[in-house]
Amino acid sequence: MTVTVLLGAALLALAGCATTTPAWDASFGQSVQVTLAAQVRDPAAAAQPRPGDSLDGRAAKRAQERYEQSFTERPVQDSLMNGLAK
Repeated sequence: MTVTVLLGAALLALAGCATTTPAWDASFGQSVQVTLAAQVRDPAAAAQPRPGDSLDGRAAKRAQERYEQSFTERPVQDSLMNGLAK
């Protein structure tokens, strides 16, 4: 019994000296870099300044007005399914 306990303690002590995961540590963060690179449509775009695609003034104003009106409260319709119509 004592030999087993001592052997277990020795193995635990040696496990503390074991190397960590060098294969994982070498590529740490690589998946984030690959994901960010995949999101870039044209890497050379920053070197070629040009005006971006845009709307004319009237179309932009109409789009903004429709967007703002989408947040207005709509009247609540009475429910016919539960029998408790208002």
